[in-house]
Amino acid sequence: MTSFRLAHRGLPTPRTWVCESAEVAQRIAAPLFAAGTALVVKPLFGSQGEGIQRAGNAAELAAVAPAGGVFYLQEYLARGGPPFRDWRVLVIDGVARFAMERISAHWITNRAQGARCVAASLDPELATLAEAAAAAVDVDYAGVDLMHDAAGRWCVGEVNGVPAWWGLAQATGQDVTAALVEAFCRRLAH
Repeated sequence: MTSFRLAHRGLPTPRTWVCESAEVAQRIAAPLFAAGTALVVKPLFGSQGEGIQRAGNAAELAAVAPAGGVFYLQEYLARGGPPFRDWRVLVIDGVARFAMERISAHWITNRAQGARCVAASLDPELATLAEAAAAAVDVDYAGVDLMHDAAGRWCVGEVNGVPAWWGLAQATGQDVTAALVEAFCRRLAH
């Protein structure tokens, strides 16, 4: 639903497909593989980059056995690298408040998978896109993962409704917990 809502709002995001069988996944993937496009296979309910796999051909996709038999396929965005980079922006009450860049030798750039996290500036384009992504899925609080596509344009990889913020606090040196508590208390007061 997140991918649908992002695309429906016209926000740049990788093409995404969800299906319940390996046969349908292979049918979806075949023309993409033929065109040289790899796919990222994600668990429906994932966390910290665990269970994410990349498939660039039918044999690699056939080797994937997602939990529950549901294939969540997303177009792999070639970003150059290593090092590979993406950005996490924390949106609180609809406003982009904190950002970090995640840098990794591996294409999976989650902190829990070994990426190095450094503070990033919230330039207007990055902040606006993160805020629009959170609004598209109707959440006030979210960790929005963004990356550049091959042409250097921003793209929303995903919107995390329950993001961890330890790495963000460490990278920025900011009290992210206090900002979240303040926002929560403001909501309680209204």
